[in-house]
Amino acid sequence: MCGDKSEIRAMLMGLYFIDKEIKYLEDQLFETENRIRRGCGLGGFRSNGSVSDITGDTAIKIMEYSDEIDKKIKELYESKFAAERYIQTIGDPILRTVLRMRFLDFYSWGKIAYRIGSYNEATPRRMVDRFFEK
Repeated sequence: MCGDKSEIRAMLMGLYFIDKEIKYLEDQLFETENRIRRGCGLGGFRSNGSVSDITGDTAIKIMEYSDEIDKKIKELYESKFAAERYIQTIGDPILRTVLRMRFLDFYSWGKIAYRIGSYNEATPRRMVDRFFEK
């Protein structure tokens, strides 16, 4: 992962929304796969009454859509993995833990402070701020 610390911070801050997007796409993928299994909305007649291959065409489109969703999910997971790899390069184990809890596990500052043995939620926040100011 290349970039200056402001780019890295922006990427880490964006992980929350990446996680939300992954969950949304996984739900879409589940629904799409269920449509394929049930065959819902797949008709075999044209408006003039003649038989067509609408069922096959629709199934192919749904499968292509499913493949696109799956590809996007994999790209988003790769972003999360890249963030984890970056965090692993940080020498300070407490800072690594704080970054992981905040940006990968989405803990509140208060919960992070408690987990690292501090009762002041400003402590982990300042650690992160100082790291990105260097």
